[in-house]
Amino acid sequence: MTNLNLRSDLKTPNTTPKCAGAFTLTRSAHGLLLPTAVEEIFKVFENNHVDPPWSHVFVLSLDLLAIGAVVWCVREVLQAKRAAAQAKLIEESISAPVDGARFVAGRVELAKGAEMAVRVTIVQEGTQKEHKGHWTHVWKEVQREVEAVPFYLLTAKGERVRVEPPTDVMLVDKLDQLESVEATSRRKRAELTAGEHAVIEGRLERGLDPELQGTNATYRTVASSGWIMKADKRRGMSVSAESLSRRHELRARAFRKAAKIVALVNVMALTILLPYRWCLLFGEDVVANYAGKQSYLTQNSKGRETVHYAVMINYTDDAKQFYRERRKIDRDDYDNLPDGNGGKIWLRYVATPTSFSVLGQGSSVDGFFALLYFGVIGAGIYFIARNQKHRRWYEGNVTEEGKGPLPDPTKSIFVADQIPVRMPASQHREPIEAIEPNFSDLKKDDS
Repeated sequence: MTNLNLRSDLKTPNTTPKCAGAFTLTRSAHGLLLPTAVEEIFKVFENNHVDPPWSHVFVLSLDLLAIGAVVWCVREVLQAKRAAAQAKLIEESISAPVDGARFVAGRVELAKGAEMAVRVTIVQEGTQKEHKGHWTHVWKEVQREVEAVPFYLLTAKGERVRVEPPTDVMLVDKLDQLESVEATSRRKRAELTAGEHAVIEGRLERGLDPELQGTNATYRTVASSGWIMKADKRRGMSVSAESLSRRHELRARAFRKAAKIVALVNVMALTILLPYRWCLLFGEDVVANYAGKQSYLTQNSKGRETVHYAVMINYTDDAKQFYRERRKIDRDDYDNLPDGNGGKIWLRYVATPTSFSVLGQGSSVDGFFALLYFGVIGAGIYFIARNQKHRRWYEGNVTEEGKGPLPDPTKSIFVADQIPVRMPASQHREPIEAIEPNFSDLKKDDS
């Protein structure tokens, strides 16, 4: 550990009295270098620095956040790749359903009495603005309605799987239906229809199927056991009329890019906070000569003056190299220090490079570097958000931008609204004629 000799025989500026006395640093029981004469040691920190222990909490929190971000990205990549492989295998497979399976694929069939399976309707409001003669418009989602009823999948093996979607089911399909009646409002819709090939992500299990009855069916027969696809407790349910493996492949690619961005942010963070880390690992708490305090003015190019407060210190290292430094402090520390020179002050000393040394005990963080690090994190979050191009309309709010003013309404309506609504067969009843009982045959038998 460095042995610094405190000296006071140096001349200081006229604004600061000379420092009286000399002190030699010795090693304490705790490994710190202390003066032989027990006197008060001033403890102040650099101006605009985060002092210990909050500096350690600050940096440790950011480090844990950065490490957690990398771990999260890697986990998402692995999960997306695994899900893509499973979905692709199911899409190409002709094997029979298996209990506990995550995916099942087949042709969509509607349940008895149903006229739809899954339908998602989005309401958008449009705005337009003009800038220097150029018009632009934006359609923003303001409402989303999900309609879902049980339906069936007929697998390649001929198995009929009942799908019971939850109210928050994710429909992976094209948003290809448009209802445009009003000038500043429109509706778009995606719908899973009968005959489409679909891949369902959830959890497959055995359960009661109300449309499946035993061979000896009577009017009292209850539902029999069949294959039921339900929502997974953690992942929910996805119903895809497109390639579900493609969605997970895009997700994996996006998170690989996100992991690279996070890694770059971590490297920049290490560089930005290098003085703090170096001082923490290779610095030691020592005492130096307190040679007084001073305040001075600076003036910028516009003539604005700024008052600065500083403390004067000096010390000599083991190589007999003498240092005399002026270090900035805040106004409160300046007011608490004595006016004269003489005495000792704590210094977190770094032998190489000495520019990393800071006032006080422990390693403090420069506030400028802290703000810079926050800026780097903010930029990283922004680029990660921009990088999530795998997100489709079903994974977030729909916002569509265009050039020119809002287009005129096309007066188009949804396909389902163009077809007259029919009463489901289960609810349709023919009128029943009243029949009078005939007891004549019964009387003949009694006679």
